Amino acid sequence: MTHLTFSPTPGKLMLATLPAVLGNTLGFYLSYRAPHLRALSKFLLPAAAFFVLFMLPALWALLMGSGLGAFAAAALINIVPVAIAVPILLGLRPAAARRPFTSARVNTGA
Repeated sequence: MTHLTFSPTPGKLMLATLPAVLGNTLGFYLSYRAPHLRALSKFLLPAAAFFVLFMLPALWALLMGSGLGAFAAAALINIVPVAIAVPILLGLRPAAARRPFTSARVNTGA
């Protein structure tokens, strides 16, 4: 049985972290370009799904015998960009998305 190894080089780190950050950024833009009540769930549900999707190769390698150390390294490489990007992006939400929905009627004073 061959053992899979994981040696993080700069190229591998970029390939592992860049899609997570860019995907979350694109998802945030698509969810909040026109804020509404479901914008938060439209952002967080796909973000969680893609996180699980990116963890599958690391889990598969663990099941194939790569070892716990390789799994831990791959898991950290997947967790860190998401753990940094998602809270920052949620902090950028427009103020309108943070408060309950109100009508957009304008009082002209006439």
